[in-house]
Amino acid sequence: MYKQSRYNYFVPYCNKILYFNALSKKSFLMTPQEHEKLQKRFADPISFEFGIPSVFNKFAEWGFFVKEVYEISSTQAELYEAMKRYYASIQAVWNQFYLLRKITLYDFTQQCELTESLLKR
Repeated sequence: MYKQSRYNYFVPYCNKILYFNALSKKSFLMTPQEHEKLQKRFADPISFEFGIPSVFNKFAEWGFFVKEVYEISSTQAELYEAMKRYYASIQAVWNQFYLLRKITLYDFTQQCELTESLLKR
């Protein structure tokens, strides 16, 4: 089962329509008449797939149509971004802790060396 990718953009450009898929970075121009015909096909991917399979396969190859299971939902994308922020904050806290621990250890060794040198005199 295919559906249109949410990353498709159809932009008027120089009396034509620019087709652009933001994920695959594929683009091409069509006349407004061709665009109207093709939008009817885009509205029903199943009949498009079986009606003109070679054209449909090229659009699918270019990312204009995706299998439904491959499209990431907005909720999944938000969850992914939240998890990235969470792990980034954990990493930042760990880095700060490690730096503080390293500085403390360095200060302790410097203090011990100073104490030893003073006691030897």
